[in-house]
Amino acid sequence: ILGHGACLIRPFWFGLVWMSSSAFEWWRRHPPPSHIPDLITSVPGLSYCADFLSPGMQADVLHTLSRDGLLFRRGGRGCRGEPDQANVFPPIPPVAEALLRRIRSLSALAFPGQPALRHRRPLFDAMAVNRYSGGGYTKAHVDLLQYDDGIAIVSLVAPATLAFRMDGKCVRVRLGVGSLLMMCGSARYEWTHEVERVHKDERVSVVLRKLVQ
Repeated sequence: ILGHGACLIRPFWFGLVWMSSSAFEWWRRHPPPSHIPDLITSVPGLSYCADFLSPGMQADVLHTLSRDGLLFRRGGRGCRGEPDQANVFPPIPPVAEALLRRIRSLSALAFPGQPALRHRRPLFDAMAVNRYSGGGYTKAHVDLLQYDDGIAIVSLVAPATLAFRMDGKCVRVRLGVGSLLMMCGSARYEWTHEVERVHKDERVSVVLRKLVQ
């Protein structure tokens, strides 16, 4: 969603050095998540990895997003509680590439019913950074069809509850800090999802998607 609080970030890092070579080496050396993703069978196409990012990696991601102006804030709460949002289109920055590589290292269970997605190139080429104030939320929606199948959500700073709805059914998924949620197939196209307004802490999420060619 490109909402009222959205900010389009142009790829000013193209051709520039975003993270030092030592930082890139740190990302490469860090072991992949210790657990395979859990399938959420009540919503086909949904998987969840609780330990996707260690606390140290979370801090590095937040530092990089803040340093490079991607934790966009208008100086107040988002419109009607919705998050402030920065959208980045190709080329995506190195911090997104690092997350992409880490997602690709997961088993095919990260893409239930669509295992070939793990080998798609590029896996993702667009990024949205959402910054929620206390009590923030999103309305029920299906992501725009300008994006292809396979969407990744990395949760930072504070937990959240994501509610999936279809045909009168509702499935709530608790998103822990440092977790990864993957949506593909039915979960991506047929179920709506929304961040419920139940938490008071500020929250940041990084959403990775692939533009339809």
